[in-house]
Amino acid sequence: MPSPDAESTYGEPHYSNQIMEEYKDIIDVQFYLKKLGQFKNGISVPLNGVNGTFGTIEVFNKIDNNILIDFDNDDVYILMLIGTIISGIIENFRTRNKLRIYNEMTEMLIKLESEKNNFMIQNVYQFVVDNLVDSTTPYKVAIIRIVNDDKELEIAEKAKSEDISWKYRTKDSVKMGDNIGAEVFQENEPLNIQNIGEKLDMFFHKK
Repeated sequence: MPSPDAESTYGEPHYSNQIMEEYKDIIDVQFYLKKLGQFKNGISVPLNGVNGTFGTIEVFNKIDNNILIDFDNDDVYILMLIGTIISGIIENFRTRNKLRIYNEMTEMLIKLESEKNNFMIQNVYQFVVDNLVDSTTPYKVAIIRIVNDDKELEIAEKAKSEDISWKYRTKDSVKMGDNIGAEVFQENEPLNIQNIGEKLDMFFHKK
């Protein structure tokens, strides 16, 4: 079990009836004023899944008879209830989608195995990365690396979302100990990196 002092991965609800004053340092006030015309108050509640918060629901400017009025605790509770329901629906959808990918992958492997003369392992690689980087998954990039005859981890297949560019990718294979992928291969242990922006050197090829 995690330590009681461990930092929680779950967000907490926040609301303000003086949002321009209380959150002026973290909110682009002019952006919201341009979009909404007025910007008085707001509520934000987390969308919590099994492994932590994966999103939020936000509402702004409570109105009654065309007059801006304050949010109260009841508004927060109602939005939290809605968030809980939506979170469950999204989590169930993601679980079903993972099972779909697994089942389709299994069926594909069985089919390819039964057609030994036409077996193309590259088709398997392509299928995997394409399904990992899908509109229903949270991943932007997927790369499969396979060890080649030179004992380097060579890219077998890769996929990316439309907003990602391969422009600065200059090398497709890495030597053992060269970067994070090679480190994971050597240690034979998964590696989960938090605050990845502070550790970009782990992804660059060492000289």
